[in-house]
Amino acid sequence: MTKADGGAGWRGGVWRIRLSGWVVLLLALLALSDGFSAGAATGQTTPSIISGRVLNGTAGGLAPEGMEVLLLTLNEAAGQIVGRESTRTGAGGRFEFTGVSGGEGLTLRVVANDGAYTPSVDLSGDSDWSNVQVVTYERTKSLDDISVTSYSLLVPSIDARGRSMGVLGSIGLINDGDTVWIPDLSDPSLTGLDLLRFSLPEGYTDLSVESDLPAGNVMEIGTGFALSTPVPPGEFNILVSFLLEYEGNGFDFPLNLPFGGGQVRLILPEGQGSVSGDGLELAETQVVNDRAFTIVTGDGFVRGSRVPIVFADLPGPSLAESVTDYIVHRAYIPILAWSSGALLIGLLGYAMLRSRRKSSATMDARRELVLAIAALDDRYEAGQIDEEPYKAEREDLKRRALETYPGPGAGGGEQGRAAPP
Repeated sequence: MTKADGGAGWRGGVWRIRLSGWVVLLLALLALSDGFSAGAATGQTTPSIISGRVLNGTAGGLAPEGMEVLLLTLNEAAGQIVGRESTRTGAGGRFEFTGVSGGEGLTLRVVANDGAYTPSVDLSGDSDWSNVQVVTYERTKSLDDISVTSYSLLVPSIDARGRSMGVLGSIGLINDGDTVWIPDLSDPSLTGLDLLRFSLPEGYTDLSVESDLPAGNVMEIGTGFALSTPVPPGEFNILVSFLLEYEGNGFDFPLNLPFGGGQVRLILPEGQGSVSGDGLELAETQVVNDRAFTIVTGDGFVRGSRVPIVFADLPGPSLAESVTDYIVHRAYIPILAWSSGALLIGLLGYAMLRSRRKSSATMDARRELVLAIAALDDRYEAGQIDEEPYKAEREDLKRRALETYPGPGAGGGEQGRAAPP
């Protein structure tokens, strides 16, 4: 199974699809009778010998000789490979494993491994253990035999306040040839045109892709995503999920269909907008689990089609929600800056006023001390006080006056200032 980035639940207040949670709803709306392939039976009685052939399903192709064949013992409940044996095909693509052991709850899988494409067969209780057949194919780099049988997008719900939606998609794919498509990833000229490309609305995020195709890579490109997984003959399903944010009340989606589209379906919750496009028409309203959905559909789109699709009248936040979001999410920085600035100005004003008041009080105290020294000198000169108490009192008044002058050091110093007389 091809997979990229599984979903999660709510994150950061924005809804994000959990892919498996909406599969049942999507399949019900699309009326798909065939889902992904069911798991193989487990717990079968295991014979000691398993033999068979690797066949070439391409017309005129020879059965591979010397190809590696693996016998894997799987504990699918634990998601582990608990046993592995290897052999090589002989004449006519024949192979054989001996001394095979299995057990309750284990599955045996035979895999033909040619390096890039690894078809496999799971063995069940009713399998013919002596005639296991694994089909491989000649390779091709041509996409001519691959086409899209259906392309469907479902919007389960819309977050009006955040103008965002989670989207689930289903893409039906068919290879009606007899070769397996494998891109040459070592080719330096390989471009997106050489890959399986699928269109998504511009600006999508949180893409998740799952499919029943063989293992491969998922690559996000500007217009959607591309797969490098091998595509053997047969029909396959691809499930995608992603987030999409829109502006205003809608958006345009130029749907590119490089592999055509047997049927295109777009599904919206009833009453939450409209969707239209060239070659599309309103089909019906379906109710699933007490929820009504509007379906717009179109058929027979040829390879290389470009369908301009318009989503309109999508819900948005109410006026009250818009005002709240503006204040809370957008305007909080200037408001905070203004508030902080006003507070800072107020604090500076208070500090300046306090400093002025303190300076004024200091000057008054200093003036009183200087006047006291002058009065003391007058008393001494008038013989009203003896020399010893005069000197002691004058030194005390002088010390107190010096302490009122600003300067370095505890209690102030006399450097850079004039001392009182």
